[in-house]
Amino acid sequence: PRSTADLRVPRMRLTGAQLDSLLAAATDEFLARGFRHANIDDIAKAAAVGKATVYRHFGDKAGLFRAAVPHAVSALEAPPPKLPANAADPTAALAALGARALDLFLRERSLALHRMVAAEAARFPDLAETVYDRLTSWGRDALADYLRRLSASGILDATEISRADAEQLVMQARVAAGWISEADLVKPTTDEAEAAASEDHPA
Repeated sequence: PRSTADLRVPRMRLTGAQLDSLLAAATDEFLARGFRHANIDDIAKAAAVGKATVYRHFGDKAGLFRAAVPHAVSALEAPPPKLPANAADPTAALAALGARALDLFLRERSLALHRMVAAEAARFPDLAETVYDRLTSWGRDALADYLRRLSASGILDATEISRADAEQLVMQARVAAGWISEADLVKPTTDEAEAAASEDHPA
């Protein structure tokens, strides 16, 4: 007679293509329905894998969400902008950069991703920060280097250009795209932060 071990169903190992398909299906489901209402059965069916395979790989729905969000960001990321090596015509160069930034932030999936992580920021604050950092860092270093070159050439009147200055400009593009409000550009003071915390957790 065959042993019990012989009758066990072998565990399915996902190939790279199957994993990509699963994460793409999960991303579509989470973007469409949000974390709370997303259905693992529907995700598994769309990816043509078993529900047990999903849980075996990711543990639970939260684990799948944590894998799907970076996957969604990767699908949106574009190569860093190539700004002119010289400082000629900075107006045109910066306008082109702004147009590319708006194109990135105004894509339907960009907006949907932002809304989703904002809605789940209390549950997954690290993911909200990941999305912010990875999409804000797009173009930041190239822009900071370009602004420093403008300053060195005397075109831009500034004694020091930092990555924070470049990040602020990228954030302004996000404001224009509707990703964040003007108020989000100003970090609260310590007193404001403590007041907000006391409101969230009254004595």
